[in-house]
Amino acid sequence: MSVFFLFTSCEYQLGENFVEMENHQVDSVTTSVDFYGFIHDLENEIYVVKHSGNAVCEIYPLPGFEVEKQIIRLGELEWESDGIRCDFVLDVDRIPNGSYELSCEIFARTNSGTVAGQVGTEHYVEKRSWPLKVDARNGSDKLLPYEINEKGHPVIFWEVDESERDGFDYYTIEYSIENYTYIRRSYDFNQRSFVDEKYTGGGGTYEVYIYFKDETLRPYSLGKAILEANMSNPENTPEK
Repeated sequence: MSVFFLFTSCEYQLGENFVEMENHQVDSVTTSVDFYGFIHDLENEIYVVKHSGNAVCEIYPLPGFEVEKQIIRLGELEWESDGIRCDFVLDVDRIPNGSYELSCEIFARTNSGTVAGQVGTEHYVEKRSWPLKVDARNGSDKLLPYEINEKGHPVIFWEVDESERDGFDYYTIEYSIENYTYIRRSYDFNQRSFVDEKYTGGGGTYEVYIYFKDETLRPYSLGKAILEANMSNPENTPEK
């Protein structure tokens, strides 16, 4: 049997069959859509972004479906890819802190055995979305002064501008060493020092951040103090 293709607007003609080229909304064309490079808070069912970096969206289509294109959207940012994988870079400097919808719009086709399927003209669209929170912080290269008191405990000192008082929420004092971190919070804006009575003399880094009641205001580092093991750093110690 001879087959004739007549391209008219958005239609194919096969004998007596006319098939419109259009997108159909379906419940699902995928088994799953997974994102890599984000923190996945399973307890609260939300993605969290704290740093700029590479990210990936991987689509796993149902049998019989072929992904033609995917579009990732986050706020005013958009990335597009042909196929099941979309690699992209998320720059937190281009999007303020806050809560957003992360979405993936999937355009797929199927060869289902129908006349339309045989010529690849059955097109389907699926959109999935997830809550996402941008919770980035600004770092600092500033060194904070410190001293070791008579009990051998580090005392970390910092300063903060008085203009931050009204919007202040809390400080975090974060100690880290070799893949180990512990964090303490202080809700006292007037606090300007911290004594670590749990310090065991192993060195490490203390960094102080200031947080604000308005979550769109990005927390920032007030500086860090770097301790060597079993000793203070004379260059970092304030004069008495």
